[in-house]
Amino acid sequence: MHTLSLVPHVQYWDWNPEKNALLQRSGRPSFNDVMDALLAGGYRGSEDSARYPGQKIMVVMIEGYAHAVPYRMEGEIGIMITVYPSRAMQKRFGGIQP
Repeated sequence: MHTLSLVPHVQYWDWNPEKNALLQRSGRPSFNDVMDALLAGGYRGSEDSARYPGQKIMVVMIEGYAHAVPYRMEGEIGIMITVYPSRAMQKRFGGIQP
């Protein structure tokens, strides 16, 4: 579990370490990359997921490109589910890295 107060309404972040390893092996950004982006000021916003009730989607900039990070809340803990580049979020939030 990682402490982070840079995202409104989320006090701590957690994730499945096996999923993180899978993301790393596939060459995609991992949850560690999301944390690095958040610490670097790459948070762009969060919104409710239209497709999955109970989930939110956080947008972070990783290497100058918008990535969607679906997550669910368990109390004050945000549980990251996955991370993927998002063309739709890139159009909305642009590609400027802080």
